[in-house]
Amino acid sequence: MTETSVCQDCCQIVKIGEDGSVEPHSSEPYGEHACASSGLLTGRVADIVATSAIKAHPVRQSNTRLRLVPARLAAHSNSPHRPAVTSDAMPAPKWLPQWQGGSLASVLLPASGWLGVWIPGYSKTAQAYRVQDLTQRNVTSSWSAGMECWTVNSQHFLTVANTLMQRHKVILVGREYNPREKCTESCKNAQRPLCTCSCRAKNHGGGGWMTGWSMAGEFESTVNGNSWHWIVTSTA
Repeated sequence: MTETSVCQDCCQIVKIGEDGSVEPHSSEPYGEHACASSGLLTGRVADIVATSAIKAHPVRQSNTRLRLVPARLAAHSNSPHRPAVTSDAMPAPKWLPQWQGGSLASVLLPASGWLGVWIPGYSKTAQAYRVQDLTQRNVTSSWSAGMECWTVNSQHFLTVANTLMQRHKVILVGREYNPREKCTESCKNAQRPLCTCSCRAKNHGGGGWMTGWSMAGEFESTVNGNSWHWIVTSTA
């Protein structure tokens, strides 16, 4: 028997099929874009293997089985739930490096301007809501055509990175830096995590801003002539 319920992701009335999956529906009344929860199994029904996180995880291999919950509930939990990729899922920014052949949830810290965030599997509209949710506050997000992703104020860097890491387990963190900028005592004794000097933030504040992080890899890239340092990290 098909039952009627309310989608906990877009708040639209939806039907739940006999197999427990949410039937395809729009993210807004009479809209053209499918909600990210379309086709997902409800939390009452089935366990699935979280293959996406395992594929990108170079440190701790696991076949942990995870209980799938509706998207809004997952957004407020510590589950490494990743959504099924929908037809309108936003592609990764073209300049975003891949790790082991795939794109990870990413936090992008430019030398100036706002913090960029990209989350795989969601539409552009759905990502906007989730980027705001990562700050755990009611803050403004802004679309950046240059970065090809949604952005928030860079003061939320650590909150966003730590929350995204809790939910996706393995993430990519990139920051723009100046290889000609000397690392001074002011950098080594800094309190906040924002840094652009040649130490690539490794000496910044004694590296304390990375407390609880387990780095699985790091590499460099050049974006529009500017130097970027990337780390693949997970919860320790």
